[in-house]
Amino acid sequence: MSKKAKSVKTLSDLRPCPWNPREMDAQSAAGLQTSLAEFGDISQIVLNERTGFLVAGHQRVAALTVLYGNLPVVDGVITTPTGERFAVRVVDWPKEKADLAMIAANNAFIAGDFTQGLRDITAGLDEQFADLTKKLRFDDLLDDMPAEPEAPGEFPEANENILTEHQCPKCGYKWSGGK
Repeated sequence: MSKKAKSVKTLSDLRPCPWNPREMDAQSAAGLQTSLAEFGDISQIVLNERTGFLVAGHQRVAALTVLYGNLPVVDGVITTPTGERFAVRVVDWPKEKADLAMIAANNAFIAGDFTQGLRDITAGLDEQFADLTKKLRFDDLLDDMPAEPEAPGEFPEANENILTEHQCPKCGYKWSGGK
């Protein structure tokens, strides 16, 4: 561990990057706090020792601070009063690389999309964990998903005698519309 990383003693030493292009509304922050308290670290906190700023984990550090105050960071690990552990990954990157990583870490376009299988997974959870699924905004997540596609109606029977407007002189392919 580098000299700068060793100087990280508490959560307040994990300074948010002032130009971090991500923000979170109060409802989302409450959901993140619920997730951290319920599941612990299911992602990562990354500190760039070269700049002294976070690359990833801004919202997690803020949520942990709201939940537990200025926790100590011991040997690169934050431990909550409930025993959950959050590792702090330390990198040594130029500012530009850290900026790229900060954006990539929050880029919804490279995070993938939920499939219709999400509805199957969540179907029974609302009854058993109603308070938790509400705080984690499962309803909003499901509302945001496109409806399951419906199968198309009957297709007309195909036959070789369909009237077409054009025919390729080389291969004989027939079509209608466009040229």
